[in-house]
Amino acid sequence: MAKITIEGITKEYNEGTTFEQIANEYQDKYNGEIALVIEDGKIRELYKTVKKDANVEFITLRDGIGHKTYERSATMLFVKALSDVVGSKINGKVKVEFSIGKGLYCSPKGDYKVTDDLVEHVNIRMTELVEKIGRKEYSDCQKDLSDRRGNSSF
Repeated sequence: MAKITIEGITKEYNEGTTFEQIANEYQDKYNGEIALVIEDGKIRELYKTVKKDANVEFITLRDGIGHKTYERSATMLFVKALSDVVGSKINGKVKVEFSIGKGLYCSPKGDYKVTDDLVEHVNIRMTELVEKIGRKEYSDCQKDLSDRRGNSSF
């Protein structure tokens, strides 16, 4: 058992408990969704597990670093989905140029054209990947992230 101190209160958790499981206990006390933890001064993702006694703080999507983490994850998800849809023609090549308001401007850097049909297929693929992550199919997601084979004729 590891002693985890959060907001001045210490509780014991089994080693191997994810920070996500712990965050779920505290989520209703926060205005924003908990996205990360700080464990003894080090930022950790929620899928990481408790290994030792520690002081833990939560970072939400409303915090600057939490929001930046979300943006980075969404960008990687987009690049992965685009690569899956376009296939070997892209080899993951899209350039994230700059932000516009709350969005990002991206330039295609492969042998493909941006069409409404492509946008729809990328959106569908992004949704599929998010659903996989939601179902905790991490091994499948890891395979997807390293698999650059496409199955589309875009």
